[in-house]
Amino acid sequence: FPVENDGSDRLYRRLPWGRLADVLMLDTRQYRDPEVPQNVDFSFVGGQDSRIPPGEQMFDPARTTLGAAQRAWFETQLTASRAAWRMIGSSYNVTPWRVFDLDDHTGLLQGDPRLAQNVGVYVSNEAWDDYQSERRQLLRFLQDRDIRNNVFTCGHTHFFLASELQPDFNDANSPTVAFDFTTGSQTADPDPRELAAELLLRAAETFFKPA
Repeated sequence: FPVENDGSDRLYRRLPWGRLADVLMLDTRQYRDPEVPQNVDFSFVGGQDSRIPPGEQMFDPARTTLGAAQRAWFETQLTASRAAWRMIGSSYNVTPWRVFDLDDHTGLLQGDPRLAQNVGVYVSNEAWDDYQSERRQLLRFLQDRDIRNNVFTCGHTHFFLASELQPDFNDANSPTVAFDFTTGSQTADPDPRELAAELLLRAAETFFKPA
């Protein structure tokens, strides 16, 4: 692949693969706001309740994992791409990892300023869940411009995830605008079996499915 290099410490780049795919590699570390701290504790992993400080920061529209310059570059590349596919490399999963849905589905608390879209308890895994507004805006960008055949390929976590990505994952009518394939880490510590018995981990894997 020819690699764009302007001599700076910029890591995000486009790797064209003929007419088949544009590979867009993102830097989700260098320009991001800090992760949202954990505020709840499961028996084997930390979590974030978006109703309790500092969990509400997950929905702050000012928070970013890309930074303004990289996001503008990314949107330009998505719009300009004429390849059949857009393969997007992200260091952590785009898939929401919410284990308890606490949205107001009854309407009884409609208008309550303490509530936000997609409220709930999330597994704290230092991922796009910490930057929900930016994620939703990017997925809506794909929807509004009818940019199709988008695949995010991610790493970082100890689990494997595969998901359709929707601008609003609470709305069954929200369109699928991309797909996410997240692989388990090869070198990150610790081994999950050091945190809990494998039998318990398997049970949790079955119970705590992504929302």
